[in-house]
Amino acid sequence: MDGLLKYKKIEILPGEICGVISDTHSTFLPEEVVRNLRNYFHSVKYLLHLGDVTHPGVINDLEADGFSVISVLGNNDRLLSTPSVVVLEGGGYKVGMVHGGGGGYGDVEKRCLRIIRSVFTDNLDGVLFGHIHIPVDKIINGIRFMNPGSLIFPRHDPDEKYPAIPHAAFFSFGKDGPEFEIFSF
Repeated sequence: MDGLLKYKKIEILPGEICGVISDTHSTFLPEEVVRNLRNYFHSVKYLLHLGDVTHPGVINDLEADGFSVISVLGNNDRLLSTPSVVVLEGGGYKVGMVHGGGGGYGDVEKRCLRIIRSVFTDNLDGVLFGHIHIPVDKIINGIRFMNPGSLIFPRHDPDEKYPAIPHAAFFSFGKDGPEFEIFSF
């Protein structure tokens, strides 16, 4: 970690599947959510949380349930000491993880990239981000931007691609780059 914004790099083996969640905004996870996480993510090595955990008890509970949690700091994470940026590397690809706070829906991808670039200037193949509570999977200027939506507090998608229901995702490094699959509970 270094600088004003904390960041770290983590190696993810190619083909290793990670669960991805964001914006839990809670002091604990409801039992139904925990059951869904166990069901969907029973074979993942890492659970990536894209910020706004809100309370360290959520990470503690996930780890007690057997998940190895990698989290970034969200704009509502005053009680956490997680890094603001995590760079995942695998199979020659690099993906930045960041929450993406500091505004509404518009230009969130630009803000995310600017935050990551403030601490990591190598080329990126993708950006995992949270904050907007809406699933996203799109490519902008050759970089894949991926957001699983909110696990507990989904919002209406102005593009009407995804319904306002809880979402999560799977992430891995494939032979052709980052792979990302959004699903709903």
